[in-house]
Amino acid sequence: MHKRIRPADEEMGGIWYTLGFVVLWYSGLLSAVRLRGVSMELSIFLIAGLLPLVMAVQSIRKALFYRRKRKEAIQYGNASRGKIVGVMRQTVPYETSRHGTRYRKYYYLNVEVYDTLTGQGREIRSQGYTKPIHRYLRTPNVTVYIDQSGWNYYLEDFEWKTSRKEPDILPFREEFDESGGLSILIKVIFAFLLVMMLLNVFFSQGR
Repeated sequence: MHKRIRPADEEMGGIWYTLGFVVLWYSGLLSAVRLRGVSMELSIFLIAGLLPLVMAVQSIRKALFYRRKRKEAIQYGNASRGKIVGVMRQTVPYETSRHGTRYRKYYYLNVEVYDTLTGQGREIRSQGYTKPIHRYLRTPNVTVYIDQSGWNYYLEDFEWKTSRKEPDILPFREEFDESGGLSILIKVIFAFLLVMMLLNVFFSQGR
């Protein structure tokens, strides 16, 4: 069950779906251009395809920025051992591209950090994760890196479960897993159908 789960700010998983969609989109458009040449209709579709591409590039830049911040904090070397003692789930609204509102769940780990010199502990909160990361861990022990500002905490050295049968480190309330493979399959099918409909419109007009 070993896997790499990154905080939400460092994720790139959904970006690859967007890039794949852009590739399919422009593949269909270029096929239509070869058959019919460039028209006003095709020009509009060509420009429209730039929007998800720009958004994907921006998301990649954001993820790389926060990954670089993590690397800098690790290199700075201000580390302490910690123990996960709780988890907080928060539902945050966000605006979609169609100006609608959807909700995304984030999981924040509460970690007891122990001073390496005095042994005294204090509780800090991790960055937000879009996946219930605590369900994949076999022990609550982690390493906590603190950046030079003293405000940002980065968790490392997770000990991952090797089997789903291993007990959870924290009590867990059963909930629907929105990050399952079915959601990815639905996105792929949607992208495929959209491109096929687009090609059908272009080909039918060209006859």
